[in-house]
Amino acid sequence: MKILGADIRKFTVLKQASFDFSPGVNVFIGKNGSGKSHLMKLLYAIIKSLPPDQTTDRARIFQQELAKKTGGRFQT
Repeated sequence: MKILGADIRKFTVLKQASFDFSPGVNVFIGKNGSGKSHLMKLLYAIIKSLPPDQTTDRARIFQQELAKKTGGRFQT
């Protein structure tokens, strides 16, 4: 699964933020207290919440439901 981007609203210090991720490695740069670690924790929680034994169809449905709740954009 690839995380293509995230639209975040009212999550810790991130009042409203939108991110589009590039293929490969992405780097988050910002001042102390700007939400870099919170973003990483959110992405980690999303990835860890995915059941490991999902079929492609089940994964797609799960990701759609997760995207509705978090504002994320995913690609399998």
